[in-house]
Amino acid sequence: MSKKATRRAAREAFPKAKTPPARRSRLDPPQRRSSSAKRKGGGPATRPGTPKPPSIKRSVITGVIMAALYFVMIQYAFKVGGTIGYNLLIAFIGLIIFAGAVYGTDHFRYRRYLKKKAASK
Repeated sequence: MSKKATRRAAREAFPKAKTPPARRSRLDPPQRRSSSAKRKGGGPATRPGTPKPPSIKRSVITGVIMAALYFVMIQYAFKVGGTIGYNLLIAFIGLIIFAGAVYGTDHFRYRRYLKKKAASK
């Protein structure tokens, strides 16, 4: 029996035990996915830290969440003394201002990212 055949027989007779994957801490760098995993479509569409294109829908959703929090703060925490309708109006104005600010910030960040990306090529 050749040396190669002996090693093959030993590997088949005593297979290595499969070890469970090691637990990763939050401080470990992210692992790269293989090209086959990228094609399956799971996970985020962009890398972390890469800004997404600005979206009015995302800005309005963020604005609605902040307006709801703002309304609760005005109505219950600050106890300004206005009516519910007045406090809703103030929260709605805050929604418009905040959604515009979020969209403007996202637009600025994305344009800046595109300029840096184009300059690095």
